[in-house]
Amino acid sequence: MDFVTGLPPSARRKIAYNALLIVVYRFSKTVRYIPCSVDITVEEIGDILVEEVFARFSVPRSIVSDRGTVFIATY
Repeated sequence: MDFVTGLPPSARRKIAYNALLIVVYRFSKTVRYIPCSVDITVEEIGDILVEEVFARFSVPRSIVSDRGTVFIATY
């Protein structure tokens, strides 16, 4: 799981997105490119994972990310 940022704004369902959340399923190498915004919160990522990934592939045993600031920041 990783983010691609710095993209030009793009609209989907009348919402502007400027980043992609990329999720790779390790075993089948299936890739999901999910539009999102740079200022996404952890709660929104959780909702996206449930709707876009877990519903299609089931809940994984582990998740690997680059430990970006959205995951390790304290509020």
